[in-house]
Amino acid sequence: MNEQKDLIKRYSAGKLSRRDFIKFALASGASVAGIASVLSACAPEPTPEPAPAAPSGSSLGGELSMKLRAAFIPQGNEVLKAIIEDWGAKNGVKVNVDIVSMNDLQTITATAAETGAGPDIVEINQGSAHL
Repeated sequence: MNEQKDLIKRYSAGKLSRRDFIKFALASGASVAGIASVLSACAPEPTPEPAPAAPSGSSLGGELSMKLRAAFIPQGNEVLKAIIEDWGAKNGVKVNVDIVSMNDLQTITATAAETGAGPDIVEINQGSAHL
């Protein structure tokens, strides 16, 4: 009982931590789901930083090479290439996209890692990053 009076006193003074608030709410008979919704509503909202935009009409220039895994649906490969090439055209970057089978991708990635030369971007799937 003294603990509840202490919590009420701290609540009235505005010095109640989240942990104390949960104790107070549970002692008052509130549900855990209700407490969670109150806490999430009180949390500060993150403010995302805007990405720096390239000036209008400017281009990034340069060249970008990519090795990507072939999709099981061949039309998906064409759509992906079109999206990447469209990005390259909009940003003034020459993009070389090579789509290879999943079995070949592991060998290509290992060779690039060992030699220090290879594509700029290699698609890594599932748990193969450690390889």
